[in-house]
Amino acid sequence: TCMKNKDFKILWNKNDVVGCNFDDLFDSTGMSIYSDGSEICDTHYELHNDWRWSDNNGSYIDVPFYYEKYNDCKKSYIPLELIQEHSSNLKKLKIKDDILQKVNEYSMDNMISVQIRTWAEGNPNQTHWCYKKANKRRMRYNIDKYTKVMDSFKNKNFFITTDDYSIIDTLISKYGKDRIITRDISLNRDRVSVDGMKNIFIDMLISSKNKILVGDYKSSFTELTWWYGGCNSKLILIK
Repeated sequence: TCMKNKDFKILWNKNDVVGCNFDDLFDSTGMSIYSDGSEICDTHYELHNDWRWSDNNGSYIDVPFYYEKYNDCKKSYIPLELIQEHSSNLKKLKIKDDILQKVNEYSMDNMISVQIRTWAEGNPNQTHWCYKKANKRRMRYNIDKYTKVMDSFKNKNFFITTDDYSIIDTLISKYGKDRIITRDISLNRDRVSVDGMKNIFIDMLISSKNKILVGDYKSSFTELTWWYGGCNSKLILIK
């Protein structure tokens, strides 16, 4: 069911998975920001610091939800009222100017966004739930799933975002340097620093400009890229 007339609040706690504060990425003026979910007890929407939307029952409103409920993530499968409600909330977030300046440096003509999620941060020694899930999801990662989709677009270039930039050379050898576009692979993209989170966010916003988005169906990065693109990109989800 769609949720109407709800307050929009920010639940954001800098931690070992997201190493920045809300106001490192957004203008916090006039925003209701909480670091503890127990402080929020009324009916509302939340934007969590793991990128995801949720309602106050803790139910995520995300790509896996759409995939499982509507069998696909095509816009036509998702209730229009739901899209309008969440899109309206997203527009309330004012992205910092320094981030937007970087995003606006990129033109996405004849481009497809491909977000290759290898779940490389998974580590047997990590105890946080995010890393535990990464370990499991990494087992189903296969670059061939992505290149099979990319092969179907003969005359397009690809803007690549990934959690493992060591794969870029493999893609360049297959498609050529002119067709594989990415921001500087030497940029810090770790999740435990402000600079790293800013670069990840910039990658996301650039990706959101394209009309076609390829990404992992369990990735919140793919999910929010679609939302920031106005829910207008065609989604091709890798499962």
